[in-house]
Amino acid sequence: MIKADMWHEIHSRRRLQETKKWIARALGLHIQTVRKVLRQAAPRPYERTKDERGLLTPYKSYILQRLAGVKSLEEANVFLELYLDTFNRRFMKEALEPGDFHRPLPKSVNLEDVLCIKGLRTINEGYLVKWRDRTFVLGKGSLTLRRQKVTVLNRFDGRLSLRFKVRDLAYREIQEPRPAEPKPVLVKPRRKPPKYYPPATHPWRHMSFGNVP
Repeated sequence: MIKADMWHEIHSRRRLQETKKWIARALGLHIQTVRKVLRQAAPRPYERTKDERGLLTPYKSYILQRLAGVKSLEEANVFLELYLDTFNRRFMKEALEPGDFHRPLPKSVNLEDVLCIKGLRTINEGYLVKWRDRTFVLGKGSLTLRRQKVTVLNRFDGRLSLRFKVRDLAYREIQEPRPAEPKPVLVKPRRKPPKYYPPATHPWRHMSFGNVP
């Protein structure tokens, strides 16, 4: 979107006989954008042309009205059960053939490892693994684990697993000590050295200036 001030800048530069290529380079625009703006007789306000209507748009007022009374997770689940019936009646279609076509879950698939939050972490010095402001230390360190990647599986019931390739590693959570605050460094002001005055016995005081006889 080209704002009004940019529109005037492009047209004023063009009136000064600057080339379109030079205007695009000076203002950081594409040359096609400069050509499009120069064809406009006046700045055009931004107009959204994308249709933002979705499947829930007809029910927006109903949903907002019901959600206004929802104050807890239990009340939200009750509202969802009631709303799903209305939603399914509108969009549900009967199958061409009766029967359950869902494939059985393979025995090699563990749903607890699928329905969880996963993330990759690096085993740091001291065999430490950090995850969401928590620190864990491996129960048994090994040189083969240094600087390796482990997969953290954070399940929704709070259980946590550190998986290296296909095996889970033993660990325990620790409280990492906070780094000590550095002590303030006191900078002593530099004193100006005192002015030097030669003593009375200094040879300079016994020198005679002028013509030497």
